This record gives sequence, structure tokens and C-alpha cells, in this order.
Amino acid sequence: WRDRIQVRQLMTKSLLANIATGAKWTAINRIAIRLISFVSTMILARLLTPHDFGLVALGMAFISFLTLLGSFDFETVLIQHPDPTLGHYDTAWTLNAVYFSVAAIGLIIFAPHLANYFAVPQLSNILYVLAAGFLARGFASVRVIDFQRHFKFHYDTLLRTSVKLVGFIATITSAFILRNYWCLLIGMLTTQATYLVLSYLLAPYKPRPTFHCTRELFSFSGWLVFANLISFINTKSVELIVGKILGTGPLGIYTVSDSSAGITQELTSTVNRAAYPGYAKLSKSTSDLKTLALRILGVISIIAFPAALGLYGIAPPFVVAVLGQKWRAAVPVLEVIAISSLINSLQSNVSYVLFALRRPKLHTAVSAIKATIMLPLIYFFSIYHGIEGAAFAVLTASAALLPVNLYLLHRLLAI
Repeated sequence: WRDRIQVRQLMTKSLLANIATGAKWTAINRIAIRLISFVSTMILARLLTPHDFGLVALGMAFISFLTLLGSFDFETVLIQHPDPTLGHYDTAWTLNAVYFSVAAIGLIIFAPHLANYFAVPQLSNILYVLAAGFLARGFASVRVIDFQRHFKFHYDTLLRTSVKLVGFIATITSAFILRNYWCLLIGMLTTQATYLVLSYLLAPYKPRPTFHCTRELFSFSGWLVFANLISFINTKSVELIVGKILGTGPLGIYTVSDSSAGITQELTSTVNRAAYPGYAKLSKSTSDLKTLALRILGVISIIAFPAALGLYGIAPPFVVAVLGQKWRAAVPVLEVIAISSLINSLQSNVSYVLFALRRPKLHTAVSAIKATIMLPLIYFFSIYHGIEGAAFAVLTASAALLPVNLYLLHRLLAI
């Protein structure tokens, strides 16, 4: 009996050590990417207009929809799987390749109709370029999943940071030459092409098209697909509604504000991403999972409160100094989104706990509750209160979800 306790303690310590190492490398990754994004935004905000950002943000909303529609979350499934075979990886790659190809063709076909609906003629060409990058994404090596599965986060850091840096160079170089939204598209296309090449260099893999393990993969990920559709509503519906009702200018302001305030969730997602493999390994021991979840929540709180409240406090000088005078309308939007990011961060690890416990239906239900609250709020608040109203609608929905997630932790882990 004592030996079992000692073994469990050693396993827990080993997992915590792996999580700490993973968190360190993921933090390096996130900080590097955030720093690159910060410098990029600072430069682009002075070369481009809110309208330019809004145009591309509108196009990216459709890419996000297609991504989430085909996000079978094989990463989550294969990390949770006790012993995935080559057949699982081949099936995941095949399903990705087929879906991204079909979706890219569909986007090209419907691009002119979407441009007409939103009364934005430039949107069709934007979607054509984004479709090409979307297609490349579907053929990347699925073996990059092993970086997280086996706690080899230094490879993941190298991959993602390198891709971001190449995209940054392409975007900024194009921006100084073109001075319009096309520089953003060139950067995105370069980013996807670079990821495709580096994924095979860092995670060598020879794909063999097959659907052999489709049923097994979808037995878990089927609900995740539905959850991702709802996630799209929760994350991107604001951009579609704002773009339709208020136009691309206000949409650009919202997009840049959201990107600037995203540092809080970027930092906390570092911890969550590193912790998930640990959750999965402890899923059969409620007490150990509870202990780990509470430790992770403590770390998230230490990061989220100073990051979010600090950004809220410096929002006015930050916008003027970093983005420039033409972005002053972003100040109240940035303040609201900063508080929303804090609330989201404090409940962000609940989803990972639900995945580890193989309860994707609960995750889907929680996402559906948020979407039900947020959609009507965004629509009416945008009409009557403009871009600030849209941001406040997101904040209200996030706050409403907090007691729901706390209740789930109480019922599942007796917290």
C-alpha cells in the first residue's frame, strides 16, 4: 500500500516536472510570438488604416469558420489516446487533406457571393488568397502532435517561432512597398507555406492515405467538431456582425484591440497547453487530477490578474504610443476586452479537464450556453452602442459563464 502511494507520488512529481518544462518552452514560444506580433502591429498600425485591417479580418472570419468546421481536434484525441498507431496518424492526415481541399474549393466558389453580401468588392480577391494558404495547411505533417504528446515542447517552440518570424519578415517588407492590405495577405500565405515545409523537416512523416481509423477517431472528436462550430460563434461572430452592421473601419479597430489584449490569454494558454498531457495521464485519479487542476488555476491567476489589469490601466497611453493617434477610438474597446480576457483566463483550464475526463459533451454544452447569451447581445449592443457595445457583449457573456464552469469543477472534482 505504501509502495503504491510512493509510486503515485513519483508519477505526480514526474508529471509536474514535465509540465513545468513544457510550460517553460511554451512560454518562450508564446512570448516570442507575442513580441513579434507586437512589433508587427506597431509598424503596420502606422502604415495601414483600420479599414485595411478590417478587410482582412472579415476574410479571416470565414477562414476561421472553415478551420473550426474541420477542426476534428485530432491533436486532443491522439494526446488522450493511450497508444496511437501509425494508422491513427495516417487517418488523421487523410481526413485533414480531404477536408481542407474541399473547403478551399468551396471558399473560392462562394467568394464573389460573400463579397456581394457584405458589400465589400475587395473581399473576393482576399478570399482567393486565403483559400490558397488554407489548402497548404491541410497537408502539414500530423507528427507535430508528438511534440506535445511526448513533452518535446522545444521542437514545437522552434517550429512556431520560426514560422511566425518568416511571416513577419514577409509582411513588413510588403507593407513598406505596398502600403495596403495586400501585405497582410502576403504574410499569411508565406506563414502557411513555411509551416507546411518546416512541419516535415522537424517531424518527418511519410503519409499513407487511409480512412482505416476514422470511426475510432470520431468516436471522441465528433462532439468536438460540434463544439468547435459553437466556438466559432463565440470567437468570430462578433467580427461578422460588426463587419456587416458597422463596416470594416470599426471592425479593424475591434480586431487590433482584441489582438493587443490577447496577451493575457496567450500567457495563460501556455500553462494550459503544457498541463493537458498531465491531466490526461491523471484522468483516472480524481484526487490527483483535482490537485493538479488547482495548482494550474493558481498559476493562471498569478499571470492573468497583473497582465489584464495592467493593460487596462495603461490602455490610453498604450494606444497612442504604440498604434498612433488615428487609433484613439480603440481605447475603450481595449479596456473592455482586457477585463474579458481576465475572466476567460480564470476559467480556461476547465475545458482541458473536461477533455481529460472524456466529457466533450459538457464542453459543448458550456460553449452553447455562451453562444446563446452572446449572439443577441452582440447584435443589439452593436446597433445601439457601436463597437464598444460589441466588446461589452463579449464581456457579459464571459462573466455569465464563470459560475457554470465553477459548478462543473465542483461536481466533477469536488472542488
